[in-house]
Amino acid sequence: MAYSILFDCRPVRDPISGVARYCLGVVEALVRSEGPQPDLFVQAQRGVNEFLSLLPDRARQVHARIAPGDRRIQNALLEFLPVTQPLLFGWGHDILHETYFADLGRRRGAVKVATIHDVIPLERPELFSKRNVAFSTRNFHRQAREADVIISVSEYTRQRILDFVPSAEDRIVVIGNGVDPGIVSGPKVAPLAADDPLAGRPYVGHLGNIEPRKNLLTLARAFDQAFPAGSEWRLVLAGRRNFEADKILGAIEALLGERFCYLGPVSEERKWQVIAHAQAMAMPSEYEGFGIPIYESYAVRTPIMIADNSSMTELAMRPEQLFSTFDAEALAEGLRQIAAGADWIAPSLDAGYAVVQGATWDKIAAETRKVYERLC
Repeated sequence: MAYSILFDCRPVRDPISGVARYCLGVVEALVRSEGPQPDLFVQAQRGVNEFLSLLPDRARQVHARIAPGDRRIQNALLEFLPVTQPLLFGWGHDILHETYFADLGRRRGAVKVATIHDVIPLERPELFSKRNVAFSTRNFHRQAREADVIISVSEYTRQRILDFVPSAEDRIVVIGNGVDPGIVSGPKVAPLAADDPLAGRPYVGHLGNIEPRKNLLTLARAFDQAFPAGSEWRLVLAGRRNFEADKILGAIEALLGERFCYLGPVSEERKWQVIAHAQAMAMPSEYEGFGIPIYESYAVRTPIMIADNSSMTELAMRPEQLFSTFDAEALAEGLRQIAAGADWIAPSLDAGYAVVQGATWDKIAAETRKVYERLC
């Protein structure tokens, strides 16, 4: 069946978020699969966006025809004058796939798919700027009202959508996030060089942007309790600085001193090194729509501790992995058990690895394509 897709890749920019990783994973897999290939709506502010190189070479990148160097004008037109969509992109797309809280505009005869990852801006507005909350709230309700299909990335997010908009129930399908199939079948993770800062000492790792929602101060306190001063263990954080990052990083460094290592933003290859060579990973966030690093840890069989909230609870394989979100001692005890090789660890890794074998981006893309085919 012939149909054309405009896939919103605006999230692929600095800082790389979980939504951006969703875009990258789904698009790469769609391009590998049989069927119509998506056009990717991308943006480069004043011609600059280094992260567009992460998208597959074979995919057609589409820039807006109006104000091509200014994404703010493009976004404003789509947001407030959605009928200008054909002027920005032409008349050829049958499916407009929105991947975050932003409008792709309207075209007569086109259908809309909206992926909703979470409703955090509506539930925890204090974690975001007023502008972000206003536009997220506006677009959430618009998507819940006008999307022909809503893709929710977890059962938890599905229920939260319905709590706000019960009438959307018949249009929601749950399609989770995935992992790189090359990692699951490998794992193809580069070894550490002898002089690598990750080499030589055991560490607990965390991957994600540095911001309050990630609850990293609880992680630091737990690490300090589990591996006090004089321990050879280190806490390693990898991710871009986001809201209040300097304050958070300063507090962690003051507490842990040389036991703390901040890598900053990392490449895809380096990300897998951080996860695969860690003795443990931790996901202490206050709220996640999914929690991709949990799946990624399972893919390379690294034990992970998970805050018992939101969608992350769905991803735990054993109750011992879960801790009350702000309970540093409970997290510390879990880390101690991992360091000691507790008997629950191997079963959790076996179960997690089995789950992600069936949750690669190829599987996610195949389920997404079924949505497209149903609409067309």
